[in-house]
Amino acid sequence: MNMLDEVAMLLQQNGIQNVYKASMPDEPHGAVCLYQYAGSPPNLIHEGTAWANPGLQVVSRDTTYPEAYQKIERVLEVLHGRTNTLIGEHKYLRIAALQSPFPLGRDSQARHQIAVNFAVARQEN
Repeated sequence: MNMLDEVAMLLQQNGIQNVYKASMPDEPHGAVCLYQYAGSPPNLIHEGTAWANPGLQVVSRDTTYPEAYQKIERVLEVLHGRTNTLIGEHKYLRIAALQSPFPLGRDSQARHQIAVNFAVARQEN
């Protein structure tokens, strides 16, 4: 499994609904989408890559700002500060928010969007 699949599974197991990966569909109005972006280079050991350090952005969307913010706060509760956790097929050494949630503005249907970025350390071996 890739990181987006594993994190989506974790969020869903913790009651977060309408979780999408890499692309936010037009419906439903209330949704959460995960995007992978460039993080830090992988950490190397003599035998190869020990762990990867991808970036993860989570975007919450809803018709009102409070609803979108409540969703992103729930994502923070589930992900931020998680250490040494097996998620799917990989051990996650650390998932840490890089900042507090921030507004992205409204989408083409005037729905509020709020995002937060995470640094991830995911064991590869």
